[in-house]
Amino acid sequence: MRLFHKALMFKELEAVPNFPKYEKEIIEFWKQIDVVEALKKLRKNAPEKVYYDGPITANGLPHYAHAITWTLKDLIPRFWSMQGYNVPRNMGWDCQGIPVEYEVEKELGLKSKKDIETTIGVKRFNELCREAVLKYRGAMFEYESRLGRWFDESQIYATMNAPFIESMWWSLKELYKKGLLYEGYKVVAYSTRAGTSLSTHEVTDGGYKDIEDT
Repeated sequence: MRLFHKALMFKELEAVPNFPKYEKEIIEFWKQIDVVEALKKLRKNAPEKVYYDGPITANGLPHYAHAITWTLKDLIPRFWSMQGYNVPRNMGWDCQGIPVEYEVEKELGLKSKKDIETTIGVKRFNELCREAVLKYRGAMFEYESRLGRWFDESQIYATMNAPFIESMWWSLKELYKKGLLYEGYKVVAYSTRAGTSLSTHEVTDGGYKDIEDT
């Protein structure tokens, strides 16, 4: 596969390379040739390596931790593409969870879950959460592009959309039918404010704090 930046192939580089400038030129070149679509056409009939993107949490601006995972999410599909495989470049968008709800509650000045029902109602609250999730979408996409990650915009899924939720219920049904689900007990972190258990990520994201108890 020869999708090189033609402007840099035969150019004599400066004694002190201007890497930020080269970065922008290469990204612009990828846009001009629509590199993801070009790769899809090139590998259309090739054997497939399936890649599932673990969705990113959409409740804030991107940071260095995103850069680490996004770089790996590009390197592995790129490696298999270079080995001659057709690797779908899908991308996930994690829209659910306590952090998203908490941000909306904070903006509205709500103090408890009861406030949601008594002030704006659950339906309107859900709508605001959906809007909040899309708030940082543009910044996330820009950051990923700057990192050089290739993703297929036609294969982006969101956990708040019906097809994804229905697929989760379908998978649970299949597990149940095969006798692979069982009922048990597990000690988990619990939020008395939200009235729900917390994931590991939610606990580390400010779930605990040191206080003085008299």
